[in-house]
Amino acid sequence: MECVRSVRFSVKFNGKLLEQFSPSRGLRQGDPLSPFLFLFVADALSALLHDAIQERGLEAIKICQNAPAISHLFFVDDSLLFFRSSTDQAAIVKDVLNTYASATGQLINPSKCSILFADSCPNPVVDEVELILGVTQQEFEPKYLGLPILEGRMHKGRFESLQSILSKRLLDWSERYSSQASKEVLIKSVAQAIPVYVMSIFKLPFSVCDDLTKMMRQYWWGVENGKRKMAWVAWDKLILPKPKGGLGFRDMRAHNQALLAKQALRLLMTPESLCARLLRAKFFPNGTLVDTVFPSNSSAVWKGIEYGLELV
Repeated sequence: MECVRSVRFSVKFNGKLLEQFSPSRGLRQGDPLSPFLFLFVADALSALLHDAIQERGLEAIKICQNAPAISHLFFVDDSLLFFRSSTDQAAIVKDVLNTYASATGQLINPSKCSILFADSCPNPVVDEVELILGVTQQEFEPKYLGLPILEGRMHKGRFESLQSILSKRLLDWSERYSSQASKEVLIKSVAQAIPVYVMSIFKLPFSVCDDLTKMMRQYWWGVENGKRKMAWVAWDKLILPKPKGGLGFRDMRAHNQALLAKQALRLLMTPESLCARLLRAKFFPNGTLVDTVFPSNSSAVWKGIEYGLELV
């Protein structure tokens, strides 16, 4: 609480900072101190789960033999818990969550939680575990942390939300008068940055990359009376660096491969990271990433790493 009490704010009014004041009603959403305090609290939940594994028999999950066991993964303000589907394990997890909730005041909303079981799990066990945890929803939303859920083939339709976000942003800009210089800045700093998060995880279909390029190209040349204006220079020349006569716009296909190459390079440079140890145990336990034979039925993430490794 010393961290909370020591925070002081000052509001800028008409270009001048007013007198500082301390918050008297706790932290509100968006407070810059809030993420740091959340990390402290979430670390306590991690400690409770580790304690349950060591002393109470909670079984962490391994994706394959010789892979590191994982009991939980925390992402921003979301959490994934992994445990064996049995009533005993569910009871331990429920007790850990109750302890965490009573100590921190962060109550769990079962209606916003999802639980997934293996296909081989018997239905009576599924019902008992759901009853203990109070979670009945057995499917995730189509997107998790802004990424499409890995289920089935990663076809073009999985990335419609990405295309719609970029299209809406460009449409809002096109309604305002902008110079060519401002358009260049917006395309480079915002439009090309929107798909970076997704492109650093998945190999986007070439049709999606081409659609993203088409949106940016149309915004660059502009629209008048509902019709596209004349494109005076080929886009292949505009993506060249400025010393070579271009404007430095990115080739979305090449940019996608470059981002995935960074992921592959990270696996080569940091082999002791959790991600690298998991993938090594699953896909190349007796070799290295460079000489790995990639199966045709591998996951979308693994196919992305394969695509990036070609560039490395």
